[in-house]
Amino acid sequence: QAVLEVNVIGLAITYAVASKALEASQGRVVALSSYSRADPKAGLVPYAASKAALETLMLGLRREQPTVSFSVVTVAYTAPTEFMRDFDPDTSRQLERLWRAAGSFGYGIMNVDDVAEQIADVIAAPMVVESVTLVGPSTWRAE
Repeated sequence: QAVLEVNVIGLAITYAVASKALEASQGRVVALSSYSRADPKAGLVPYAASKAALETLMLGLRREQPTVSFSVVTVAYTAPTEFMRDFDPDTSRQLERLWRAAGSFGYGIMNVDDVAEQIADVIAAPMVVESVTLVGPSTWRAE
């Protein structure tokens, strides 16, 4: 429930409060999504579902309010972050084994500062950026 409250309801409430100012200024709303939305990982399915709902909300708001720019930045594995800070270390190790076995890591880890720079570029872009997906370098190796 908490992930839906943060990722969907929080965005909807925040937009509702700011909507008049955003419409008047032709402002921009930037929401962060997760690569997990397209590749739901064991232990993170509710989180992935909340990000799918966030993206649907952004698409709907974009259609309802065409004078406001709605951008979704989808982010893959990034470190260091607080994403798994509340996970038990044994659970974290078990989940990582499951994720690797499922082939969920076809890309390398991105540095949080590099990701922040890309998000700032979306915010400052002179055009509408509806969506962008950030993934690290490929870890795929030819055999």
